[in-house]
Amino acid sequence: MPESRIKAAINEFFKECCNNILEERITDYIVKELRTGRELSEVLTDPYVKDRIGEGHLVHVLGNKELLETYEQRIKKSMKAS
Repeated sequence: MPESRIKAAINEFFKECCNNILEERITDYIVKELRTGRELSEVLTDPYVKDRIGEGHLVHVLGNKELLETYEQRIKKSMKAS
């Protein structure tokens, strides 16, 4: 296997690994904030979240009230079940 392909495979592995860790940290933060009684729309505008999630995705979610409410209901339902 050429060295460039090996490097590409290693880079892809670390990219996926880092993304998973980042997603887990963001999720933990959002859940922690929701447990304090904050609304999802409010938490998503926190600098911690905004700096780590793509602006396009946030704009899409925050701009679509039905989608935001659906996410919030699902999250709250799963929090009650746990």
